[in-house]
Amino acid sequence: MNEIKNDLLIDEWKIVEKNFNLEGSKKNETIFSIGNGYIGMRGNFEEGLKDKKYTVEGTYLNGFYETHEIKYGEKAYAFPEIGQTMLNVINSKIIKIYVDDEEFNMMDSEILDYERVLDLKEGVLKRKAVWRTKTGKELELNFERLASFDDKHLAAVKVSIIPLNFSGKIKLVSLIDGNVKNLTAEDDPRVGSGLSGRSLEIIEKNIEDDEISILSKTKNSNFKLLCAAKNLFTTEQDYTVKSIEDEYIVGIEYEINGVEKKK
Repeated sequence: MNEIKNDLLIDEWKIVEKNFNLEGSKKNETIFSIGNGYIGMRGNFEEGLKDKKYTVEGTYLNGFYETHEIKYGEKAYAFPEIGQTMLNVINSKIIKIYVDDEEFNMMDSEILDYERVLDLKEGVLKRKAVWRTKTGKELELNFERLASFDDKHLAAVKVSIIPLNFSGKIKLVSLIDGNVKNLTAEDDPRVGSGLSGRSLEIIEKNIEDDEISILSKTKNSNFKLLCAAKNLFTTEQDYTVKSIEDEYIVGIEYEINGVEKKK
């Protein structure tokens, strides 16, 4: 493999990150994006980053836009009055992991081993992290993400959790977040969009068995969007399930009796 900037390695089909670089996280979120021509997802971590200045969350749909008034410092003949902006839509890839109420996060968790790979041949984004909690418990976390070429409306995230040196409670939370906005920069029209605030109004939220969904609508273009997630949860151990809902979020919480991996 050949090395490029910020600890990224490349070969014929793969881009590989061996060390997480917080300062370069926004750029690397762009590099590790996936898409199928209709759905596009920035390479944000499923659990997110605690400090939002290091991340720009983004999921986009080709042709799904909002209209807005174009403002000019000085108007002239034939200047367009209405603009169209592709929207950052509802975030459906959120997966949070907790042990002893400690939340996994790449910013402040102790990471013993890490690798992120964009496999362009398989069309899959992969990430592995070995996490040591503040109480010394170690887990291997593996993430895979793809945007389907068979069904343009479908994206999938797979997470596996392996307790390495303990048996005990592990909590996994799958969420859909409707509180999303586009990147804006009011003092520089070249950056971001002409939109401000949330462009999607939530019409309906639903939780049924292992499925969660949010129906939303744009304010001006009157487009509707149904974002749904089906959780397929597999374990040989006992677990409990709890629903989560607030003004903008729906989700499902799974609490598992994790068992130490046999050596």
